[in-house]
Amino acid sequence: MRLLLDENVPRPLQQVLTSFVLCHEIVHLLDLPGWSGTRDESLYPRAADKGFDAMLTNDGRQMQRPREVAAIAESGLHRIEYPHKHSGLAGMGIMIATVAAGLPGALGLLEKAVASG
Repeated sequence: MRLLLDENVPRPLQQVLTSFVLCHEIVHLLDLPGWSGTRDESLYPRAADKGFDAMLTNDGRQMQRPREVAAIAESGLHRIEYPHKHSGLAGMGIMIATVAAGLPGALGLLEKAVASG
């Protein structure tokens, strides 16, 4: 699977994830030229068109905005959200632990779902 990390996902998380999530491609949005600042309504279809299967985001309000919900649904892209409102080094540790613990299982389930069609 190809996983796109939204621009609200701190870059250190990508470094951690790519060190142990080896069977999936993990790309940070900020590493894609011209993608930064793309509105979510355009981002999800664009990511799907470029072959991404899922997006990891920390945008909890996204599912409260009807146009964004519609864009996500129409794109067919899987959306993985992790809640994170803590700051500083402790917050970074909580975020890394939360995502590192849950992401491999989530990607595995998504991969099976995509394969079964």
